[in-house]
Amino acid sequence: MGSVREIRDKNELARALGDLRAAVYQGLPGWHEPPEFLELDRFDLKHEPFWENHEGVTFAFEENGRATARVTAFCAKAGSELGRFGLFDSVDDPEPARAVLGAAAAWLAARGCRRMEGPYFFSMHEEVGLLTDGFDTPSSIYMPYNPPHYGALLEHAGLSVSRSFRAFRYDLDTCYDAAVAGGRDRPGVTVRGFDLAREKEESESLLEVYNSAFADNWGFAPLTPRQGR
Repeated sequence: MGSVREIRDKNELARALGDLRAAVYQGLPGWHEPPEFLELDRFDLKHEPFWENHEGVTFAFEENGRATARVTAFCAKAGSELGRFGLFDSVDDPEPARAVLGAAAAWLAARGCRRMEGPYFFSMHEEVGLLTDGFDTPSSIYMPYNPPHYGALLEHAGLSVSRSFRAFRYDLDTCYDAAVAGGRDRPGVTVRGFDLAREKEESESLLEVYNSAFADNWGFAPLTPRQGR
């Protein structure tokens, strides 16, 4: 018999992450283990820009001293009917998954959220959703990778599909060359490199272009200047 508890510091986060990587991901054909700091550093409330306007909590389900499920819930400090969850991991057992997701939903409801959506690695700018096909494909940065049983666990917990996405692989060298060539052929368009001597101004321009380009996408929220760095 296990129980849910709130994870309160980075050491506890690291232990839960290690437990679940060992229990869930080892041996999966497409998984390449990313460095732990890429995730753990995101919980630094002083230095992670996401937490400037969001609050969150992480729950773990523990059995015999080991985490068998975990999830992070978060929402806007300004208030919103939509709460989100992410960083979900669980062994192939409905009980731990349902327990942590239920705790996440209750925490969000207490802050005025009427819907819970996910999983997100915090925002649409990063990993979104669950992998449902192609589990033998090597995992990629900013793309979700998870075991096949996660979809069923979320459905057991009362969640349903909101959107479906497709991921494509391209030869970047070929795509880049074609994009540059196409840009040069357009009247009034200049193609140039990033000017490191004007890094601040160039970064601000890129952020403006990025936010404008994705503004109409489902679920998009613009990056702040700090996030854009």
